Amino acid sequence: IKRYGLDAPSARRRFPIAVNSRPPPSMLNEREWSLWERRILNPRATLSDLADEWKVSAERVRQIEKKLVERLAREGYISCKTPKS
Repeated sequence: IKRYGLDAPSARRRFPIAVNSRPPPSMLNEREWSLWERRILNPRATLSDLADEWKVSAERVRQIEKKLVERLAREGYISCKTPKS
């Protein structure tokens, strides 16, 4: 995703994220698990929903999500389906 210059939410809109496998529980903290379940597996929660729950800004949630998506993609747990050129 990083090589395309896209953040996680815009990447999800343009290039759907494919889940290859579930990361081990020891790999993610509590917030990351919440993002995994509520934004990646079943993207119904908005950044604002999570921001209100965690008492942080929506921008901070987006930053955490971007870092998580990049790490999971690097480790091979998710992949970004890109259109054929």
